[in-house]
Amino acid sequence: MASKIVVKTVTNLAFLLSFLLGVVLSMCLIGSSGDWLYPVSLYLQSDWQAVPFVAFLFYSFISFLLMILMTEILGYLVNIMIANRYVSFLFYCYSMA
Repeated sequence: MASKIVVKTVTNLAFLLSFLLGVVLSMCLIGSSGDWLYPVSLYLQSDWQAVPFVAFLFYSFISFLLMILMTEILGYLVNIMIANRYVSFLFYCYSMA
């Protein structure tokens, strides 16, 4: 069980990182990648705070990682509860909506 979840999580993270790497490379080819320390507002600890863009990317990466892990574990548990793979996929899709 754990190996399947880890493999799918790593695959999804690799896909996400390749997309972000493509965006960063495209920005560098255009000629301007912007200021990486430009402040971005984030809602942290019941208040809006200005954090650097790099910290925003870090928080976004952690939240994407947690969402991917949650969906992979939920999908695996639904597949255990409902033996039919297609029915569990439909149940999984409707539960996430």
